[in-house]
Amino acid sequence: MPITALLLRGRLGANTPNEPQMDLVPTMNLTLIRRAIGRAALGILALGVCLGADTGASVRAAQEKQKAAEQQKVAAQKAAAAKKAIDTAKKAPADKHELHLTNTFEVTYANISGPGKAATTYQQGFTYWDVIGLSGKGNFGNLQYTHSFRVRFSDDRTRNNGSKFGLDQAAFGVKFGKATLVGGDFYESYSQYTNRTRLQGLNFSYLSGKDNALDVRAMWGYAYARWDEMWRADDLKVKERQVAGVNLRQNLFKKRAHIGLSYIRTDDSDRQLVNDQLYRNDIGSVNYSLELIPKKLTVSGESAVSSTDESPRANAARKKYEGMAHRVQGVLKPSDPHTFTVLYERVDPKFRTLTGAADTDREKTQICWAFKTSPVTQLGANFLWYRNQLENANGRTETYRPELTLNTSKLLKREKNRLRMSVAVENQEIETRNQSLANVYSSVGYSDELFKVLNSATDFGVTRADSFAKDKDKLDYTFKQSFGYTHSFSSNLTLKPTLNFGTSYTQDDITNDINKVYDYSLGLVFDLPKTRFTTNLKVGQNRFVSDRVDDSEQFYFNVTFNYRPENIFGWKTNATVYLKALLNDFNFQTGNRNYRESVFTMGVTIPLDASYGKR
Repeated sequence: MPITALLLRGRLGANTPNEPQMDLVPTMNLTLIRRAIGRAALGILALGVCLGADTGASVRAAQEKQKAAEQQKVAAQKAAAAKKAIDTAKKAPADKHELHLTNTFEVTYANISGPGKAATTYQQGFTYWDVIGLSGKGNFGNLQYTHSFRVRFSDDRTRNNGSKFGLDQAAFGVKFGKATLVGGDFYESYSQYTNRTRLQGLNFSYLSGKDNALDVRAMWGYAYARWDEMWRADDLKVKERQVAGVNLRQNLFKKRAHIGLSYIRTDDSDRQLVNDQLYRNDIGSVNYSLELIPKKLTVSGESAVSSTDESPRANAARKKYEGMAHRVQGVLKPSDPHTFTVLYERVDPKFRTLTGAADTDREKTQICWAFKTSPVTQLGANFLWYRNQLENANGRTETYRPELTLNTSKLLKREKNRLRMSVAVENQEIETRNQSLANVYSSVGYSDELFKVLNSATDFGVTRADSFAKDKDKLDYTFKQSFGYTHSFSSNLTLKPTLNFGTSYTQDDITNDINKVYDYSLGLVFDLPKTRFTTNLKVGQNRFVSDRVDDSEQFYFNVTFNYRPENIFGWKTNATVYLKALLNDFNFQTGNRNYRESVFTMGVTIPLDASYGKR
């Protein structure tokens, strides 16, 4: 009987109907049972081992597949980068360079005579003047560069400050991507209070041009009016002033807003004169702008703090002080014809900026409204309030000035006329004298072309100040009129005669002295286009009449001959050869001031242009 049947019977506890009932368990062979169970366990274990081996292999296969995919991805990225580099190299601009050279050389002879000849602006005798300018631009691939240099040579002390050599301009700049570096002359403006000055030095900028990106600018240099002051040519007594600064600017909200941080250090040294004031000035500034309503409302402003260490003069005690300045402005354009501007500014008495711009010791508010009634007519209403002596109430002066303006053109369908009108009431309250002064200022200006055939131009303006104080009324006016005519007799002859006259009348605010000026002249342009020859002639008189100083008369005559040859010594050029003659005869009410100037100049200007590189 199979063991399975025996087990079933034992588990069920019953025999087959034809067999006698008996106890199976005691009679079963226990050894066989143990062997069966052991074999079953070994089979299960073998099955588990096989299944485990299959699972490990699958995991290893998956890992190897993933690793292969990652390697393929890295290879694809490297291939893409290589392709991009190749494309960039292909798209890089070809090298190209431009060079421009200009040389102006002239010789002048001046003859000055008369007892007052010391007042002349010319140097007696022969002098020369030579100016050489070199500029250019180009690129080496993605690296761009520009340069500009201009030097002068002269023995004319009146034009070259006594030196035979002068450097007017020197600048070299390179740009790579978004970074720019300039050496030499540069002008950089961080903000109103920090820096708005031409310097000689180094200027770096990195301008990302992206939203939510940081722009960085830094500079260092000397603040001289011209290069000659740096090495004190002609014994120029100018103190040394060094300026260094940095600016960070963050664009926000898709360039609808920005915030900027600036720091400027100005340091004076090397006093030349006893009364030279030397400063060490530090300014920190925050400037901002925000377009609250797109194309409708913009708010901008700046807050700055300054710390100053001042040496008023030689051997004087130093002074240290600090101050603040604030400025905020809003511009509202609710609709196309209307523009509203509101400005508030306060500058402490001890705030000082040496390279920026600020009205020290002043607080002001300004409100402006501009309204376009038509494309050619604009009305304006302005209100200005300001006061000074912010820390001294007893000496304070407050000023209120409302003003109305009108600007229009093309009156009566005339194309070139323009009318300007304004009226303002200025009221000043002076605390020290417990006094209030009021003035009314009215102004009218008009310009027009009266006769098209004569090319006529008229310009006059009148300003009147009516004061409530006795004998303080004031009237100023100017008037200018010119007539011109052009006539071509042939394709090679054109004449352009002109007539000019004008007058002005001014009255001094304090002394009430009146000054009058009268000027009238005749001019003629003689042009020969085919022969490239032009003559410009002008003769006239200027009279000055004054209640306070000497009356004077000036007779003047000048003529210029210009010739533009097509080539010089067989070399094609755009050069200009010129000859000038000038006569000035000055006569004063006091006879020992009279003098005469006779000046003759001959010169040439030669420009040279060249370009080279891959096309």
